[in-house]
Amino acid sequence: MLEVLELLAELIIGPILELVIGFVAKAVADAAEDSGIPWFALTMTALGGAAIGVLFSYFFGERLLPTPFPGISLLLSPLALGILMHFFGRWRQARAHDTTPLATFLGGAALGLGIAVGRLLAILG
Repeated sequence: MLEVLELLAELIIGPILELVIGFVAKAVADAAEDSGIPWFALTMTALGGAAIGVLFSYFFGERLLPTPFPGISLLLSPLALGILMHFFGRWRQARAHDTTPLATFLGGAALGLGIAVGRLLAILG
């Protein structure tokens, strides 16, 4: 019975996660075009985040917070890190320091998405 439930969950949740990732990627792509942040920087940030997520999953091999919504971190992590990095970039600018693409909402969101995807793939795989 448990195998049937796992199969159903995989068949239902898998396509939903793919849609969510597609929508997030489209939103990031549209925002990157508007903001002038180089695509290469966002791509490398997301790939670096995925590597961090995979590495993190080896230390914490299970879900950190049990939730009825598997994969919710694919939405929450980019949002939380995007907001955090946005305010960090503003804080640095207020002190007349240079900022990098990572110190923007899109940079933080790309890092958060990469970490969440890397961790999810490592845990599920």
